[in-house]
Amino acid sequence: MTLADGLCWIVAAALLIHGSANTAGADFARRAFESFGYPKWMLTTVGLAELTAAALLLYSPTRGIGVAIAGICLIGAVGTLARQRAWREMEYPAILLSLAALIGLDVGGIV
Repeated sequence: MTLADGLCWIVAAALLIHGSANTAGADFARRAFESFGYPKWMLTTVGLAELTAAALLLYSPTRGIGVAIAGICLIGAVGTLARQRAWREMEYPAILLSLAALIGLDVGGIV
């Protein structure tokens, strides 16, 4: 297993957990999306995107698509938290976004 494979498992596990909570409509997730002013359907849509990204990250031929979807979700999370000035809550998605970027560099053959 390479370092990139390990990073994929870490990011996929985080997306699986968070995507499952979003898709199931967990109370904390629903309250967060409502406080950000997002429509109700967005919680499920983001959750499904996160679950899809998690699955695609684990299979090498689809890793590029998975990291792109993960990146979009994580940029959205970081952007939303920055707009809300929720700096302490931004650490987790920012770290995941950094890991996704490293995976993207590996998929692109840059690293």
